[in-house]
Amino acid sequence: MGLFMFRTYKVFFVNDGLTAWLAWGFVFATLCAVTTVIGFVFGVLYSPRSWCTFCPMGTMETLLYMLGGWRRGLKQGLKQGLKQGMGKKAMLTDKRVTLDTSTCMKCAKCGRVCPMQLSPRAVGESSQLEHKDCIRCGLCVEHCPAKALRIQTRSDEPVEKTVFPRHTAELVSAKTMKDVKELTFKVRKSKKGDAEEGFAAKAGQFILLRVNQRPEIFRAYSLVDVRDSRITIAVKLVEDGLATGRIWRMKEGDKVVIEGPLGEFTLKSVDRNKTPVYLIGSGIGITPMLGLAEEAAGQGRKVTVLHGAKKKDELHYEDSFRALETSGVRYLPTISREEAEGYLKGRVTDHLDSMDIDKDAEVFICGMPALVDDCRKILAGKGIKKVHAESF
Repeated sequence: MGLFMFRTYKVFFVNDGLTAWLAWGFVFATLCAVTTVIGFVFGVLYSPRSWCTFCPMGTMETLLYMLGGWRRGLKQGLKQGLKQGMGKKAMLTDKRVTLDTSTCMKCAKCGRVCPMQLSPRAVGESSQLEHKDCIRCGLCVEHCPAKALRIQTRSDEPVEKTVFPRHTAELVSAKTMKDVKELTFKVRKSKKGDAEEGFAAKAGQFILLRVNQRPEIFRAYSLVDVRDSRITIAVKLVEDGLATGRIWRMKEGDKVVIEGPLGEFTLKSVDRNKTPVYLIGSGIGITPMLGLAEEAAGQGRKVTVLHGAKKKDELHYEDSFRALETSGVRYLPTISREEAEGYLKGRVTDHLDSMDIDKDAEVFICGMPALVDDCRKILAGKGIKKVHAESF
């Protein structure tokens, strides 16, 4: 913009007549050439959108955006009988991407889908994204797996951010089960002291595992098992995935940073009524159900596990669930793409629809969003109200 102003000055005060008009055209040609070269170099070395930083049109649009915000804010203030002036608060009518830090899983997916290459989770004290380049397209809100983002009216009020307990853990064992790797970590310590005393997880909860340090990126994994200071998770291999490839290459002795335990996908510690429990999981979504089944059976509750997969060899932890049958757990494995003796045929929802479930029962569902939604509809039709669900 400085180059543009300098060249414009020379046009009007140094040249005249036809020469001035030719010089005016040369100003634009020079400006386009310089910004294009700079933008190309920085785009290759730094960021693909570097050119937008140097583009004069982008600069002018930013100024117009700010002036428009002040105008709208001032108009709204006058309507309310308030004189807000030309400051920051005059833009209160603007919408902002707002983050709920208590549910954000720090997966950084919002930044990967943002067309302006922003990081919506890098919010200010008001938990709202203040960046001038945000166009409020809503893609980050739409793609957020934790539903932690929304677009709402701007606020300058500071919001207390949720900080999850952070610990260091060491990988002590790893076992591969087809396309799933089971990893057991020993939680060592946290920033606030000895994690072996402070890490108290419940069956059904999950942790955030850091898979990238700069920028910090985490992935959420349900706890398969919790024994004292040892926790076990199961990670399904995803082709070209950012996290799973790195996790699968981990070796015993490697240290990681985790946050948690988190989540309310848990049983009540005491249930005097012995409420029946139904656990519904498909694919890798069965992982939190193993601990829940063991805990519910230990409380003397009637437990039914409906475990779905495409094929028999994709029923992860089948042996562990069958071992719980001696404790009274009813295990119903169902496969949809093959037939085998001792296994139900069809989808999980097919059998859930035909099951006779006590209306006071407590139901836990974990799986893909479509499965969770279908199960919720079936249970609502049966009058079941105590439904807990997690999707991924």
